[in-house]
Amino acid sequence: MKSICAIPFVFLSNSFTFFAFFFKRIPVCYVSFFSTFEEVSRYLDQELSFIPLTFILGFYVSTIVQRWTIIFTSMGYIESEALLIGNYVQGDDEETKMQRRAMVRYMCLSQLLVYRDISVPIRRRFPTYDAIVKAGIR
Repeated sequence: MKSICAIPFVFLSNSFTFFAFFFKRIPVCYVSFFSTFEEVSRYLDQELSFIPLTFILGFYVSTIVQRWTIIFTSMGYIESEALLIGNYVQGDDEETKMQRRAMVRYMCLSQLLVYRDISVPIRRRFPTYDAIVKAGIR
């Protein structure tokens, strides 16, 4: 008589065999990669000792500063655009005022979303989109 539960055990045994096979290979790969890493680090320690560390760090720091400069120059600041909207969207009626206000609010929202991605305090203050809506910025 065939058991109803035999089919799940077949799938389970295949999965277990697959897992056990690769789990046993992890220490072998680790030892191999670790010995290769040790060889590379010994080579770099011996052969590259004539290059000063400050020289290498200078390239690293200049790369990081260049990346942050690119980020800050490509980030949108809304002050000048808000002044342009105030100048060029003319009118004293309520509809025009609401349009200007809506445009500036959308720009503030876009700036908040950018700052949320790069600033930890702002990410803590607005962890989700619901927190932004609850704060009244929408």
